[in-house]
Amino acid sequence: MQSYQQVLEVMKSDYKENNFCTVASIATAFNWSAGKAHRLMKKHGRPYKSGPSWYGFQRALEEAAQKAERDIEWLGFVGVTINQFRKSHSTGTYIIAVNAHVLTLKNGEFEDWTERTAGKRKIRACFSNEGRTFGVARIN
Repeated sequence: MQSYQQVLEVMKSDYKENNFCTVASIATAFNWSAGKAHRLMKKHGRPYKSGPSWYGFQRALEEAAQKAERDIEWLGFVGVTINQFRKSHSTGTYIIAVNAHVLTLKNGEFEDWTERTAGKRKIRACFSNEGRTFGVARIN
């Protein structure tokens, strides 16, 4: 399993990067290397040391799911804290959008640095599909 800590080490030491939550979320959700996720995000417009557009991230997420032969289920949950969401979703893999950030929840564990603020950070509608907006992508 690719952990957030492993992605963090590679992105900081090998790539000299920051603001790589989208890279980390794809790497941890699909168990990819940080390099593979980084290349995919670059392909979808992620600038060096910065986050991509939400549209670019969603396209990259959809491509990652296709390459991994997995499906994405878009879920609402807007306005719910990430801690509340975790309590009701203890199994499965989810990519969650919050204000200017994304993170992975995998089998009840956050693959991210936001654990200490999980009770305050609320899910935000950032993904769109068929005219509707969503805050969570479940990876099936």
